[in-house]
Amino acid sequence: MMNKIKAETIVRGKVQKAGYRDHIQEVARNLDVKGFVENLKNGSVKITCETEEDTLKKFTQLISIRTDLIVVENVEIIKKQPAQQANMNILT
Repeated sequence: MMNKIKAETIVRGKVQKAGYRDHIQEVARNLDVKGFVENLKNGSVKITCETEEDTLKKFTQLISIRTDLIVVENVEIIKKQPAQQANMNILT
């Protein structure tokens, strides 16, 4: 089993008011990624999560989407130490 890491991710693009946080939450549940997701005032979305390195790569791929309403332009990941999160939650 790989060591879990905590990652902070900033997603830029057309990612607010489009159901993107719900998409992130669904992907996280399917991959058993723990943490939280929130909108930032600058129009981007911040994800703080805990998972294994390989799962983080897959998670990043699955949240890098383009639909009629959502356009992910950039995903920036900063890796940190693990922390305990029970679920993927949406912060208001």
